[in-house]
Amino acid sequence: MSVGWQTPEAVWSFSGSIAAWLVAAMNILRIRRPSDVLIIVLALAGNLAWVGLMIWLGVVADMFLDVRLWLFIVTATGLAVFSVSYLSNKATKTA
Repeated sequence: MSVGWQTPEAVWSFSGSIAAWLVAAMNILRIRRPSDVLIIVLALAGNLAWVGLMIWLGVVADMFLDVRLWLFIVTATGLAVFSVSYLSNKATKTA
């Protein structure tokens, strides 16, 4: 029997929150260490994965009209654009 935080929904929600915080931490590291290409690539991958996950959630839960979903999609897309910008600036400086 599942009670309180021991329900599958609670564990799933908690794991999603941890994933969001990890993606946020990678983006903070990307800002603090602009010369570290690996962190930039990992932040880009995390942001794109988050966008894909949110689109998948919108399809599965039929919640494309939910503002929270679009907030996550727009934010992660913006952070992905910043990561690409960092990578292109890095490539321009080394070329």
